Amino acid sequence: MVTASTTTSSKRTTILPVGPTISVPILTTTSPSIPSDATTHEKTLVTFTTTTTTTEEPIVLCEAARWFPNGIVVAGGNGGGGAMNQLYKPESIAFDRQQNLYVSDPSFSRIQKYSRNSEEIVTLVTSVKAGELFIDRYDNLYFTVSSSHTVQKRSAVGGSVEVVAGNGRYGAALNQLNAPKAVYVDREESVYVVDMNNQRIVKWLKRSTTGIMLFGGTGVLKNPVGLFVDEVNELGAVYVCTHNSKVVKWMPNTQQLITVAGSDKAGNGI
Repeated sequence: MVTASTTTSSKRTTILPVGPTISVPILTTTSPSIPSDATTHEKTLVTFTTTTTTTEEPIVLCEAARWFPNGIVVAGGNGGGGAMNQLYKPESIAFDRQQNLYVSDPSFSRIQKYSRNSEEIVTLVTSVKAGELFIDRYDNLYFTVSSSHTVQKRSAVGGSVEVVAGNGRYGAALNQLNAPKAVYVDREESVYVVDMNNQRIVKWLKRSTTGIMLFGGTGVLKNPVGLFVDEVNELGAVYVCTHNSKVVKWMPNTQQLITVAGSDKAGNGI
């Protein structure tokens, strides 16, 4: 995930990615005005401007990594219910860049935010039975709403909520969805949607009102329920898990699906 900052001097503007900070001096020169009758040599004034270059590296776990066997409660844990310190059948979680936790609690039509460094709990979205959550690199919150057949976005700035995929009516047209199940948002803010009842994966470009079908359809995908887009290793590769016990991979500009895990038969074998 890469964000960008802008540093401006009197001579240039530099767009830089955001992450760990590295100070880099940039040499610029300016020539002072000299009268036409001057007999002195022209002098050059040398100035230095410091810019900030930052990068963000993905976290890579080694094969021997192990989780702690005993977990701790970070949200809910006070019995099922609709109080601020309760949840009931939470559906999905996501984290922003400050490691604050977001939880969809569709049973009480809300999305809760749990601050990392305090005990503060805030209800961000109400009156919506949100399913899958996703937070982009700008901390905008996206969520699926199966009942309205839409994917919606809550802006990190101002908190406004808007529909970014689907038109509110179920159907199979490319401006419609039918029970969207999962969502992923890439660096260009394109929205990838698991359109479960239409058995397909649809991509919506930023501010588009019509989606692009990437792959799927009856007989190709069976009840897709989750997805991930590779933006690091195989750029644009889409991984989808399905109800017929397997994970498949799709590459851009191809029609072939590759099974990368599982098979068409359920089981607990390796």
